[in-house]
Amino acid sequence: MSIVKKVGNFQKKFESRIKKVGTGNYGRVLKFANRPDNDEYSKMLAITCLGVLLLGFIGFAIFWFMTQLVFPE
Repeated sequence: MSIVKKVGNFQKKFESRIKKVGTGNYGRVLKFANRPDNDEYSKMLAITCLGVLLLGFIGFAIFWFMTQLVFPE
């Protein structure tokens, strides 16, 4: 089998898989999904930033606790 036929078969398989994405469970989810408006996006961004800051603070507190109290130099 030549390389051209192998590539052609691969392309046909790939295209058939892509066409099925919109018809199964993923397609159902994508139909209901919508783009968030500005207010929803800003709330989501604020909550995410607060979560990142909280995790960073907890990590820093653990680092400080380990370096100052548990293993002092």
